Amino acid sequence: METTIKQTEKNKQIIRELYLECLNKRKWDLLGEIIDENYEGPVPGKGPMAFEAAVTNILEAFPGLQFTIQDLLAEDDKVVVRWQWEAINENPFRGFPASGKKASINGIAIFEFEEDKIIRSWLQNEKLELMKQIGAISF
Repeated sequence: METTIKQTEKNKQIIRELYLECLNKRKWDLLGEIIDENYEGPVPGKGPMAFEAAVTNILEAFPGLQFTIQDLLAEDDKVVVRWQWEAINENPFRGFPASGKKASINGIAIFEFEEDKIIRSWLQNEKLELMKQIGAISF
């Protein structure tokens, strides 16, 4: 699929809005404008609700979580974002009690677009590092 420079820049702006407005400010009502009804991501389910469900667990455990976009790259119909988040573990996470410890991890997500909406995403992050920082594991 050939994407114009204008469209590529628009897709990058949509990802900025996703992180800075939806995720950081918890403006979930914007997801319907950004995420396609047939969206598929790293967890089971489809659409905006599946996207929200994928981040709910982490946001419940780390309610002050804020993303910082470190890099934003785009080509054709895909946008890659390298991000970092930090927050304090205030509530239980994956069966472990709240530690009260500050955690900070990095990740990379790839988003695929169709007609100005995200239709698919892939995610890699430092899950093991997160568990170490909150004291759930040691090595």
